[in-house]
Amino acid sequence: MIWWNNLRLKSKDPQARCKAVEGLANSNDPQAVAALTTALEDVNAQVRCAAAQALAHFQDPRSGDALISSLRDTNDGVRETVATSLGRLKDERASNALLWALKDCSWSVRANAAAALKNLGWKPSNQEEAAFFEVATGHTKTAAHAGEAAVVPLVTELGSDTGFLRRAAAEALEGVSDPRRIAPLL
Repeated sequence: MIWWNNLRLKSKDPQARCKAVEGLANSNDPQAVAALTTALEDVNAQVRCAAAQALAHFQDPRSGDALISSLRDTNDGVRETVATSLGRLKDERASNALLWALKDCSWSVRANAAAALKNLGWKPSNQEEAAFFEVATGHTKTAAHAGEAAVVPLVTELGSDTGFLRRAAAEALEGVSDPRRIAPLL
């Protein structure tokens, strides 16, 4: 049936392409990975999300490679799905890409990247990484305990498009005695 799903991936209808992706995910055929990797480049974000979810079912290094590349997709929803899928794959090679995703402009991508890192058993190698992780999980006060290392993650959070995230970051910066916090707070 892989040939049928490959044919449906070429349809003009995004729903048909999504159904093809679902069919490939359920096939458990290693050849499906190549088709799903191609679907990660579809013009439709819904198809790309479906492909990212599907690739999490295949314990194949190619799945991890394709998902890591897609973590830079232009669509927030796709990046969010990719981060979750990387966590499900438990491919430790994804740690650096997920660490980078902790700095994403979308809070949902950051939160899913943090959850994925937690699934991988990742441990921060320095205080700044720990602070980015804590900010991504919504623990801004905990991040502030990192002192100067928390300034960049918390100041970055001040640029969030969500008011409660900005407020939490501003309140956490109160507990950090670093002059770099003053100008962004003003």
